[in-house]
Amino acid sequence: EGTVIAALKEALQRPRLIGQRMAERELAEREVTVMADKALPYEVLKKVMQTATDAGFGKISFATIEKDKALEAGVVAK
Repeated sequence: EGTVIAALKEALQRPRLIGQRMAERELAEREVTVMADKALPYEVLKKVMQTATDAGFGKISFATIEKDKALEAGVVAK
């Protein structure tokens, strides 16, 4: 329910270095990379992105892994 995943937000807000204070500019420049595949519903992805934004991440990137393509008969992968 809602637009934010509470447990994820809590984990993202944990300090990177215990006891180190970060300037507002540094907070806005924090980056998170989201890895997902096509099976992830868009609504979940949207909540993850909103949660990262609410946790103070100014940059959100996406990463995907390309599936291996089928080889033709008799072709050897290099």
